[in-house]
Amino acid sequence: MADTKQIFRPRAILFDHDGVLVTSEELHFLAWQRLLRDMELPWNEISFEGLVGRTAPEILRTLLDQFKPGWTTDQFDVDALALRKNDYYLESARTQLALYPGVRDGLEWAKANGIPCAIVSNARRRELMASTTLLKIDS
Repeated sequence: MADTKQIFRPRAILFDHDGVLVTSEELHFLAWQRLLRDMELPWNEISFEGLVGRTAPEILRTLLDQFKPGWTTDQFDVDALALRKNDYYLESARTQLALYPGVRDGLEWAKANGIPCAIVSNARRRELMASTTLLKIDS
């Protein structure tokens, strides 16, 4: 009887970035706290439940609607604020960002077996490029 066991070999592997490849959650949280303090919002009262996975401008609009009802784009440029939040994140990431255990080994295995890998994320491209370069996983 022929051996029916087959080894599964994927054609490609897609990874999320934050919380899957890199330990970025705490750095993002600290960047949000810093930005919210800058904006004089009650950063210690804010829950991010239901906001994780949204873009920074979406999160900002939600928080402004909650804590600054009637706000206008003349008062708050959410795109500029989102960029500032990401600047704060990148500042911390330069010294504190790390790969999750096993990520490097898994990527090396995939490369050795000719399996292409890609990152799919709603993170800004500059964050992705900075982290993959910094952690030497850009290839």
